[in-house]
Amino acid sequence: MTIRRDLEALVAKGAARRVRDGAVSLLLRADGPPLRLRQVAAIGAKRAVGQAAARLLSDGESVVLDSGTTALQVARCLAGRRALVMPMSLHAAHVLEPMEGVRLLMAGGEVRPGELSLVGPLATASLAAMRFDAAIVGCCGLADGQVTAYDLGDAEVKRGMRRDAGVELALP
Repeated sequence: MTIRRDLEALVAKGAARRVRDGAVSLLLRADGPPLRLRQVAAIGAKRAVGQAAARLLSDGESVVLDSGTTALQVARCLAGRRALVMPMSLHAAHVLEPMEGVRLLMAGGEVRPGELSLVGPLATASLAAMRFDAAIVGCCGLADGQVTAYDLGDAEVKRGMRRDAGVELALP
């Protein structure tokens, strides 16, 4: 690859804007990398984590599934399983909907642009109304043993997911 092709790839994924003699990053330090970049990064590792997480779930369990690219791989690995799943992402809902044996339960909430994750008071109220056998929580990072998130609304949803689940699985 050349630098020009690398820059064109970053521009195509929405991470940079071309300027004379180079490019300027469109990512703010406080923002996470865009979904389009994360979907292709370390895809093999994410698939392996998704398979391992899905193996830890028993048939018939109720599961709340976080948003994010690794959680999306977990959703793909639930094919052929029996489970009640409440995804906190429209991307995961789209993957889960056609699966036989998966009962899809949708939370309310505001849809975050690009991420298509569900956040806000309706999302947290949906979580508070339910009890799940397992919560599969994605991590943007860890600090002092705590899960971190780039978005405040997403952080509140993660907190709600963890509050009343029998088992919590934290995904890298």
